[in-house]
Amino acid sequence: MSRKKLIIIIVLLLIIIGIVIICVVNKSADDLALNVTVKHDVAEDLYGAVEVNECASINIVKKVSTQKMNDEVLLYLIFGQMKKDKILTDNISITDFNNSAKKLLGDITIPQDIQDYVYDGYIYNLEKDKITREEYNCGDKKYVSKLYGYSTSNNQIQLDVSAIYIQNNNVYDLDGTLLDEYNKDALDKTLDKGTIEVYTYNKVNDDYILESVSFK
Repeated sequence: MSRKKLIIIIVLLLIIIGIVIICVVNKSADDLALNVTVKHDVAEDLYGAVEVNECASINIVKKVSTQKMNDEVLLYLIFGQMKKDKILTDNISITDFNNSAKKLLGDITIPQDIQDYVYDGYIYNLEKDKITREEYNCGDKKYVSKLYGYSTSNNQIQLDVSAIYIQNNNVYDLDGTLLDEYNKDALDKTLDKGTIEVYTYNKVNDDYILESVSFK
């Protein structure tokens, strides 16, 4: 084989190797981008069930697993899941209530004592096997939140949710500390100083089950 042919073969091999490397790198980058997108979509979806409601009975817990949460906190989370499931109506079956609860909380004991519970501008009561509601005047106290960030590890995902409330034209964190005067245009920036709620989920089959809630 002449030296010229050998050089041509070597050049062609280098070109082929280069193309293969580029394809592998691009595929890895695409897979990483897709993975990041999927995780972000999961985080946004989970946030939809825990987003702070403008008008609700909210009980603050500093750090607790779902097994030790009081009923009021569990109800807040379950009602958020029902809102996400689009089943908050004037009449809700206890079966639908329990199904939404299990989606979020797994097999823990689900509270059944629903009396004068306020959520999303309504007051809810359980009567036999039906939850009924009536409109409720929430006053001037308004809760607001945003998904502040999230992190993943193996089959676990953690949401950081920043929450505040607005009252008398002032903005407070959930401990009642004054943060700012209310300014609609600056509210997103003010939320960066709010109370950070940490929701930790474990992936079980295709579902993400809430394990604990804590605060930073």
